[in-house]
Amino acid sequence: MRAGHTVTLRATGTDTGDAFSIVEVLVPPGNTPPASHRHSFSEAFHIIEDVLTVQLSDHVFLVPAGSFIFVPGGTVHGWRNDEDLPARFLIVSSPAVIDRYYIDLDDLYSRLGKTPDTESDEIRGLWKKYGMEPVGDPLVDIFQSMEEKE
Repeated sequence: MRAGHTVTLRATGTDTGDAFSIVEVLVPPGNTPPASHRHSFSEAFHIIEDVLTVQLSDHVFLVPAGSFIFVPGGTVHGWRNDEDLPARFLIVSSPAVIDRYYIDLDDLYSRLGKTPDTESDEIRGLWKKYGMEPVGDPLVDIFQSMEEKE
C-alpha cells in the first residue's frame, strides 16, 4: 500500500461469504488516514503492537497493544500513530468491505503511479463507492482544543 502504511489482507469477503473481512495494518510514526470519517459498516480494531490514538465521535483514546475497540456503523472515527515506533493492528469490518476498499485503493495508486491528493475526484469516488463519508479531520481539532485547555 502506498498511503504511508502497509496493509495485508488476512480474511477477505470471498473467504467469509461476505460476513466480515480482516486486514492487518502497519503504520509508521505520525501516520494517519486522510480524514476522520463514518460509514454504514461496523469495524473493530485490535492493537497488536505499540499504541494507536483512536477517535470515536468526540472522544480520543490511547489504545495500547492487546486492546480491542469497536466502532459501530455510522460513528465518526479516525486514528493515527503518535508514537515513535510503528504500530500494528487488525481491522475487522462487518460486513466484508474493508478488504475490497484497500484492494481498490492499491489499484488506484498503481493506475496513477502516485498517491492521489485526498481531495481528488478519484479518492472521493472511492469513498463514495464504499459509503464512506469524510467529515474533515476532527481528530486534529480535538487535540488542538485539548491542548488549549491545558
